[in-house]
Amino acid sequence: DELIRDCSGEEVARLPVSPRWSWLPSFTQTTEFLDQQLQELQAYVTAIVLQPELVRHAAVQKLLGVKPPDQPAGVRVVPRNEEHELEVRPSSHSPKAKPIDKYRVVIVNLETGSAHTFFRDVGSRGRRPQQARIGRLMPGKHHFVVSAANLAGCSAPTSVIIDIPADLRATSVAAGAHERHA
Repeated sequence: DELIRDCSGEEVARLPVSPRWSWLPSFTQTTEFLDQQLQELQAYVTAIVLQPELVRHAAVQKLLGVKPPDQPAGVRVVPRNEEHELEVRPSSHSPKAKPIDKYRVVIVNLETGSAHTFFRDVGSRGRRPQQARIGRLMPGKHHFVVSAANLAGCSAPTSVIIDIPADLRATSVAAGAHERHA
């Protein structure tokens, strides 16, 4: 049902027929019946996995056991040649870490209230620290909020507030300690 809600009309038409559901009480289900149910379920999942456009849905990722990524371990903004670079450190480098496909970054100018949101696709490099050039920032305080994302969902955000001096060349930017949101 969750997959059907997530799919477009064209995708719903490509969904395989779902296995029949049993309303038999468990004490009446035989080994043969359970084997038949298992085979039908395996055929259903196989038919979905063979269609890449369906595999991208959160409901399928959940069914396959993929979980949303953990919160980024750290975020900092550093000056680079009169511009700025955002650095994001993932929560873990472990092979068992939850996959990260992209980062969602929100930059809020705290003085004007203007916000800019962008996504950074990281592909297979999601478990490594990431750097992104973000250009020159206006003087003043800026709040950076970063979440990790994959096809199963988004992590809690990690954020940092920085204060850009009026003359970037005269003063280096010091990023404050990052905040981790639970």
